[in-house]
Amino acid sequence: MEKKTHKLIKPIIICICVAIVLIMTASFLFFGVSTIKNSQSSNLNPQLYDRLYHLVVTGDYESSPFLQKVYEGASRASSRYNAVVELHLPSSQAEDFSLQEALNYSSYVNADGVITFIDSPDTELTLLPGTDEESIPLVTTGQFSANINQISYIGISYWELGKKIGEEVDYYLPEVGSVYILNTNTSLSVSNTNLFPSLNKSLADRNKLRITVNSISSIDSSINYNQENIVVVCLSEEDTIYAAQYLSELYPDKKYTLLGFGNNETCQLYFDKGMIDDLLALDPVKIGETAIREFFEFRNNGYANSYIAADLIATRSKK
Repeated sequence: MEKKTHKLIKPIIICICVAIVLIMTASFLFFGVSTIKNSQSSNLNPQLYDRLYHLVVTGDYESSPFLQKVYEGASRASSRYNAVVELHLPSSQAEDFSLQEALNYSSYVNADGVITFIDSPDTELTLLPGTDEESIPLVTTGQFSANINQISYIGISYWELGKKIGEEVDYYLPEVGSVYILNTNTSLSVSNTNLFPSLNKSLADRNKLRITVNSISSIDSSINYNQENIVVVCLSEEDTIYAAQYLSELYPDKKYTLLGFGNNETCQLYFDKGMIDDLLALDPVKIGETAIREFFEFRNNGYANSYIAADLIATRSKK
């Protein structure tokens, strides 16, 4: 009997040892894989783990191409401020959301600041509070809206815009020609800005004194768009889209030059199709970098620059 018991003990001990080895091996594999995964996650985006501030770049689908570039600029500067920047945009037009919904999301994730694009001076938004019950600081670009409580607006300087238009007109027109500045926005009195003095000075500096500058509120059918040496200039995305559609339908064999303004997807599409000859736009990467700086100016000092002139870039069609 004792021999039988002795014979049974040995296999049992062996089985226990094998089980212990298997458990230890499984544990090693589990924790080893977990460690590798965590390490890989950290390498993919280490700032999610060790940065103090969370900023969100957000907006609707139409402004997505522009805001993606703003995000690049903000991300480039974020490490200087111990901040992580999140891009929150619709993945497609079918999943589009309103600008107010975009701000609601920023409040939900308790963002320390928001950067967004405003497409109309009549835009109104409700800023939601963060955990400290203060409104989340907002930096805007695009069109300036006095209805929004933003800490800083980074956008158009009409003096700089006039200079830039002058540069482009000089490229397209010889000594004689006509420039038509289109502005259908009745709430924006361009005649009271520095745009026209700046444009005229820019043309005079280039000895283009015989080029006339005209202000129009519609695409006037009395203008002969088939004559030589005409540049139509738009000052907003809405006017750019309107002019591109209207003129391409009425004058398919165009001799005019259309100088548009805008960063959105439709403007870019019309530019790519050759319906717009030259596209002026704000520099989105620089805006992102500037917005980050203004957030931390506000956070550290309690104030920021309320209005900052953005850099302008011009893209000429190769067609």
